[in-house]
Amino acid sequence: MKKTETIKSNEKHILIQSKALKETSRNKALFFSKLTHKISTPLILMLGTLQQVIEEQSPASCTQERLLDVSSNAHQLLLMTNNILDISRLEEGNLKPTYSFGDIRRYTYDLVSRFEIVAKSKGIHLENTNISSS
Repeated sequence: MKKTETIKSNEKHILIQSKALKETSRNKALFFSKLTHKISTPLILMLGTLQQVIEEQSPASCTQERLLDVSSNAHQLLLMTNNILDISRLEEGNLKPTYSFGDIRRYTYDLVSRFEIVAKSKGIHLENTNISSS
């Protein structure tokens, strides 16, 4: 009889933990969903403004290059924000994963390119070999 009571008590405890875990998971998904929307909205507005400045002002090539870098970094941040939202959707079962091949050389080249201006401003020589020549 005592063994049966222990089993029932354990089952009740497991059920309570399971409900708490599901609630935590829902709260986490809701948090990431709200966070990504709050971040992506100003990013989209910034990108729109940047695009207008790039197209309308005809800035000097140095300024143009910096604006394009800012735009590229903002797009990258928006992509990461969307990835966070996708991870949340995957965990909830609302999104099925898709797989594709990518160009790791292109990705690495683009990533290093984003740091060239910062490295130069700090006196660091950063060499980013042109991927088309290899």
